[in-house]
Amino acid sequence: MVQPADLKELEKNVYTTAFQDGLWDIYIGFLCVVMGIQDLLSSVIASKSLRMTLFAMLVFLSCVGFMIARKFITIPRIGEVKFSFYRKAKLKKTSRILSFSILVGVVALAVAISAKKGYLPDWVYIVDRRLIAVVGAWVWSIVIFCLMSYFMDFSRGYIIGVLFATGLAGTILFANPVILLIAGILIMIPGIVLFIRFLRTQMVPFEEERDGER
Repeated sequence: MVQPADLKELEKNVYTTAFQDGLWDIYIGFLCVVMGIQDLLSSVIASKSLRMTLFAMLVFLSCVGFMIARKFITIPRIGEVKFSFYRKAKLKKTSRILSFSILVGVVALAVAISAKKGYLPDWVYIVDRRLIAVVGAWVWSIVIFCLMSYFMDFSRGYIIGVLFATGLAGTILFANPVILLIAGILIMIPGIVLFIRFLRTQMVPFEEERDGER
């Protein structure tokens, strides 16, 4: 008889199979690259609204591309599984973490704008604002990625979190978006390797049957 602990481990193994395609690595790395490009464009495109529009379009397209790839490339190869209440609860926690991270990001942006315009109390400006931004960005990124990786059972997420946080903090500290670009590329490379391997090793069922007939 299969014990509940064994079932949980089996379900975890099935769930983590979804990360073998490398799409999460490519998606997050591409977002890093887009953020870096958006910052680099400030010296080329003077209009901030135009830069933000391009940034939003690229983020939207990357999100759509990720979902399309999952639906038409990953799922046909590994299938879909209905998970238990335990797994669904962990996924709900992940959604809450994402929502919380967005909220924190909005609040941090509002505080940064207020600080730049001089709306905050004088004691706030005793500490270097760039230092606060660097530490805040690094800690926020690390905490969010670690929590997401834990609840998603995504082991590579911890490494991705360190690279993302370092790239973001380094870009703020040295005012050089190339650091974020490099971080994004380093995140994407393992994802691309995994994706190519996934395509070679995981075939769509009907393709396997057709190869067997030959």
